[in-house]
Amino acid sequence: MFDSPSGERTLEIYLDHAMLTLTCAAAEGVRHYLRLADSTLKPLPPLPEALAFSPGDAYIALTPGASKIADSPAIARFLHLRDYFNADKLAVALLMHLVELAGTDEFPEDVTVLVIEAR
Repeated sequence: MFDSPSGERTLEIYLDHAMLTLTCAAAEGVRHYLRLADSTLKPLPPLPEALAFSPGDAYIALTPGASKIADSPAIARFLHLRDYFNADKLAVALLMHLVELAGTDEFPEDVTVLVIEAR
Protein backbone atom coordinates (compact mmCIF):
# COMPACT_ATOMS: atom_id res chain seq x y z
CA MET A 1 0.00 0.00 0.00
CA PHE A 2 1.10 3.55 -0.75
CA ASP A 3 0.10 6.28 1.67
CA SER A 4 0.56 9.95 0.84
CA PRO A 5 2.43 12.28 3.22
CA SER A 6 -0.99 13.42 4.48
CA GLY A 7 -1.83 9.81 5.37
CA GLU A 8 -4.28 9.31 2.51
CA ARG A 9 -4.16 5.83 0.96
CA THR A 10 -3.10 6.09 -2.68
CA LEU A 11 -2.79 2.41 -3.60
CA GLU A 12 -4.20 -0.81 -2.20
CA ILE A 13 -3.13 -4.21 -3.47
CA TYR A 14 -4.26 -7.73 -2.72
CA LEU A 15 -2.10 -10.53 -4.09
CA ASP A 16 -3.57 -14.04 -4.17
CA HIS A 17 -0.52 -16.33 -4.28
CA ALA A 18 -2.57 -19.49 -4.82
CA MET A 19 -4.51 -18.14 -7.82
CA LEU A 20 -1.67 -15.89 -9.11
CA THR A 21 -3.98 -12.88 -9.28
CA LEU A 22 -3.62 -9.32 -8.12
CA THR A 23 -6.43 -6.87 -7.39
CA CYS A 24 -5.71 -3.22 -6.83
CA ALA A 25 -7.25 0.18 -6.39
CA ALA A 26 -5.26 3.31 -7.21
CA ALA A 27 -6.01 6.90 -6.28
CA GLU A 28 -5.78 9.71 -8.80
CA GLY A 29 -2.20 10.36 -9.90
CA VAL A 30 -0.90 6.84 -9.27
CA ARG A 31 0.44 5.32 -12.47
CA HIS A 32 0.33 1.57 -12.63
CA TYR A 33 0.95 -0.98 -15.33
CA LEU A 34 0.90 -4.69 -16.10
CA ARG A 35 4.02 -5.73 -17.99
CA LEU A 36 3.66 -9.15 -19.58
CA ALA A 37 6.61 -11.49 -20.03
CA ASP A 38 6.63 -10.73 -23.79
CA SER A 39 7.23 -6.98 -22.99
CA THR A 40 3.64 -5.98 -23.73
CA LEU A 41 2.81 -3.11 -21.40
CA LYS A 42 -0.75 -2.35 -20.31
CA PRO A 43 -1.42 0.96 -18.55
CA LEU A 44 -4.12 0.29 -15.97
CA PRO A 45 -7.20 2.28 -14.96
CA PRO A 46 -7.65 3.16 -11.26
CA LEU A 47 -9.80 0.05 -10.61
CA PRO A 48 -8.84 -2.68 -13.08
CA GLU A 49 -10.33 -6.15 -13.10
CA ALA A 50 -8.29 -8.77 -11.25
CA LEU A 51 -4.97 -9.26 -13.02
CA ALA A 52 -3.91 -12.83 -13.80
CA PHE A 53 -0.17 -13.44 -13.63
CA SER A 54 2.05 -15.84 -15.56
CA PRO A 55 5.78 -16.35 -14.93
CA GLY A 56 7.68 -13.27 -16.09
CA ASP A 57 4.75 -10.84 -15.73
CA ALA A 58 5.13 -7.81 -13.49
CA TYR A 59 2.87 -5.24 -11.84
CA ILE A 60 4.50 -1.80 -11.60
CA ALA A 61 3.15 1.18 -9.66
CA LEU A 62 4.53 4.69 -9.11
CA THR A 63 3.39 7.31 -6.62
CA PRO A 64 1.97 10.58 -7.99
CA GLY A 65 5.33 12.33 -7.53
CA ALA A 66 6.67 10.45 -10.56
CA SER A 67 4.16 12.34 -12.75
CA LYS A 68 5.89 15.60 -11.85
CA ILE A 69 9.05 14.23 -13.50
CA ALA A 70 7.79 12.21 -16.48
CA ASP A 71 4.49 11.76 -18.26
CA SER A 72 2.83 8.38 -18.69
CA PRO A 73 4.13 7.78 -22.26
CA ALA A 74 7.74 8.38 -21.14
CA ILE A 75 7.38 5.96 -18.23
CA ALA A 76 5.59 3.41 -20.42
CA ARG A 77 8.29 3.62 -23.09
CA PHE A 78 11.01 3.00 -20.48
CA LEU A 79 9.14 0.00 -19.02
CA HIS A 80 8.37 -1.50 -22.42
CA LEU A 81 12.02 -1.42 -23.49
CA ARG A 82 13.50 -3.03 -20.36
CA ASP A 83 13.94 -6.80 -20.12
CA TYR A 84 15.21 -7.12 -16.56
CA PHE A 85 12.75 -9.83 -15.43
CA ASN A 86 13.89 -9.02 -11.93
CA ALA A 87 11.72 -6.83 -9.71
CA ASP A 88 14.60 -5.25 -7.79
CA LYS A 89 16.62 -4.38 -10.89
CA LEU A 90 13.57 -2.94 -12.66
CA ALA A 91 12.60 -0.78 -9.66
CA VAL A 92 16.16 0.58 -9.27
CA ALA A 93 16.50 1.21 -13.02
CA LEU A 94 13.18 3.07 -13.11
CA LEU A 95 14.15 5.23 -10.13
CA MET A 96 17.54 5.99 -11.71
CA HIS A 97 15.80 6.91 -14.97
CA LEU A 98 13.54 9.33 -13.07
CA VAL A 99 16.59 10.85 -11.36
CA GLU A 100 18.17 11.33 -14.79
CA LEU A 101 15.01 12.97 -16.15
CA ALA A 102 14.69 15.21 -13.09
CA GLY A 103 18.29 16.36 -13.52
CA THR A 104 18.86 16.11 -9.77
CA ASP A 105 18.90 13.42 -7.12
CA GLU A 106 16.20 15.26 -5.17
CA PHE A 107 12.64 14.85 -6.39
CA PRO A 108 10.04 17.63 -6.07
CA GLU A 109 7.98 15.27 -3.90
CA ASP A 110 7.95 11.64 -2.77
CA VAL A 111 8.56 9.12 -5.55
CA THR A 112 8.10 5.46 -4.74
CA VAL A 113 8.21 2.56 -7.17
CA LEU A 114 6.65 -0.85 -6.50
CA VAL A 115 7.35 -3.86 -8.72
CA ILE A 116 5.70 -7.24 -8.13
CA GLU A 117 7.00 -10.00 -10.38
CA ALA A 118 5.57 -13.47 -10.99
CA ARG A 119 8.18 -16.21 -11.10
